[in-house]
Amino acid sequence: MKKFLLIALVITLVAGIASTAFAVTEIRFAWWGSVGRHAIYNEICDLFEAANPDIKVLREYSEWNDYWDRLTTQAAGGNQPDVMQFNSYTIAEYSSRGVLMDLEPLVEQGLIDMSDWDPVTKDIGRRDGILYAVPFSYTIPAVFVNTSYVERLGLEIPDPNVTMTFDELADFILEVQNALDEQGIEAWALQDPGKFENFFETFIRQRGKTLIADDGTSLGFDRQDVIDYFTWIDNLRQAGAVPPAEIMAEEGSQPWENSMAVNRRVVMLMSNSNQAKVYQRYMGEDELEIYRIPVDPKAAARFVDFFTNNIEAQRVLDAEHGAPTSPIVSAALTPEFDRIIQSQIRHTNQVKETVPPYYGRPAGVNPIIDGLFICSDEIAYGVKPIERAVDDFMREAERAVRRLR
Repeated sequence: MKKFLLIALVITLVAGIASTAFAVTEIRFAWWGSVGRHAIYNEICDLFEAANPDIKVLREYSEWNDYWDRLTTQAAGGNQPDVMQFNSYTIAEYSSRGVLMDLEPLVEQGLIDMSDWDPVTKDIGRRDGILYAVPFSYTIPAVFVNTSYVERLGLEIPDPNVTMTFDELADFILEVQNALDEQGIEAWALQDPGKFENFFETFIRQRGKTLIADDGTSLGFDRQDVIDYFTWIDNLRQAGAVPPAEIMAEEGSQPWENSMAVNRRVVMLMSNSNQAKVYQRYMGEDELEIYRIPVDPKAAARFVDFFTNNIEAQRVLDAEHGAPTSPIVSAALTPEFDRIIQSQIRHTNQVKETVPPYYGRPAGVNPIIDGLFICSDEIAYGVKPIERAVDDFMREAERAVRRLR
């Protein structure tokens, strides 16, 4: 069972800054991203201001880690921006602090148009029945395969329309590694996915499990789930199909343009589907394929609606965060998108048709994810055997859940 990661815009319960000299309303908009993304967002803001001369967008942007550090400080002081970029993992954390606005009245007034949206997509922005966020892009955990690399190895490319089982995927990974070894290529079939928490969450959701149980006071997965997850990865590592921990530490966290995929050090990796576009940008002629695994809230609402539903704005965005959520936008722009984005949209639509809605993570789940990373490192470096590392992880995860009660 896959899950959606929605990139969304939220409106906060803070007072914005109003300019009285020209009767222009100013709203603060914050987002994270790279230099390239900042240019895209600035262009969208310029388009919005041209279409809405009575509103000025004050722009606050930073890299991923700095974004959340700054936002935490701003929220603690009641000084968060009027409109903020969120993903579905973080909505509950901030809605539980009482800093996000209920957007339903703005939707009912027609200021944010979601009239043609399917209920699943619209409701992913809800927490406890309240609409806190308007998603503007989909992205879904997936397996990226350098199909050009696979062809050069003399292997058959899997059909992206056919979903493999975990056993079938493992067999294909080992087949790729055997071909690499036979041809004397110093590379690995799969980049280590152990610390890709979205893969872990997808893994347990396929078993009908969640990070936190519905009662909000206990873990939604058990010890055997974690053992099976790391065993699947470690079996591939022991077979030489996943890079050793030392290689991952040196090469696995490089920027996209110097990543293991771009440098042909791995044939496959797991990531969120919107990242395929970024990797493809640096891969030359090699092709990737995606496989399934505010003073005036009305001003802010107009900006959210424009960002989400305006075709020209979404054309500029160019699926930076994934497939457009608006059906009208998607229908208008899909024929214009390049091959890798169309592949991502196809993948998204396949998953949407077959999985239940995903409403993000509950507040307080971060210590569990941090513990999962520690567990992954301990196994990868051989510090602890899988069962001991998992026992330690489960003990700390259960302690974290008890703090939620």
